[in-house]
Amino acid sequence: MIDPAVHRPVLQIEGLEKSFGALRVTNGVSLSVKPGEIHALIGPNGAGKTTLIHQIAGLLKPDAGHILFDGQDITAASMPQRARLGLARTFQITSIIPSLTALGNVALAVQAGADKPLGFWKPVDSDDVLNKPAQSLLDTVGLGGRAGVVAGQLSHGEKRALEIAMALALKPRVILLDEPMAGMGHEESARLTDLLKSLKGTYAMLLVEHDMEAVFSLADCVSVLVDGHVLATGTADQVRNDPQVRAAYLGDEAF
Repeated sequence: MIDPAVHRPVLQIEGLEKSFGALRVTNGVSLSVKPGEIHALIGPNGAGKTTLIHQIAGLLKPDAGHILFDGQDITAASMPQRARLGLARTFQITSIIPSLTALGNVALAVQAGADKPLGFWKPVDSDDVLNKPAQSLLDTVGLGGRAGVVAGQLSHGEKRALEIAMALALKPRVILLDEPMAGMGHEESARLTDLLKSLKGTYAMLLVEHDMEAVFSLADCVSVLVDGHVLATGTADQVRNDPQVRAAYLGDEAF
């Protein structure tokens, strides 16, 4: 007998609503993310993408609707509770500690994601229990040789990769990625795209992104958010060939 949980979305959004005064920013949004897939969320500026991510992460409380994580309703759960269940996120602006080394940043994230506090009163740079998994995560994201570099001295693309390593330290099942390619040149964007491809299948990801080349290279599924509601959802080919999507967002660009 096939276990239905195998095919159940790990993250499911049902009829989410959010208003600020008279402005309805999230208007009945429903979408789902399956285990191991990359689901991209695209749309024009002001469409409500980041507000939606804030609600999923627990930073904002929706006015209506439900957020389910592996079948469990987490709509009222706190951000730490969601993180413990396996929901991690990155931000539009990197959230690293610039004065710590790359290794130190990831070691702190390993400490935060541990079932029990690890060496809480010890400097992270002298705790092998933290540093060994932290170094492994840096290797995973292509920063193995940059472990001792102060994070503030890393390039923009390296800081993004470091932030992803920190998210992975929380042992997530779903990663929320809010415009990870923002501010990147073509080469850095290509490197980050390759990194996300390498993680695909192991982690489910909800990706908010304006770089359409990256989106259509990475996404198993794409949802288009316009004026707070989902205009279309489908494969990359279905979405980029949808006349409504072209009229509302993509225009006549070819990808």
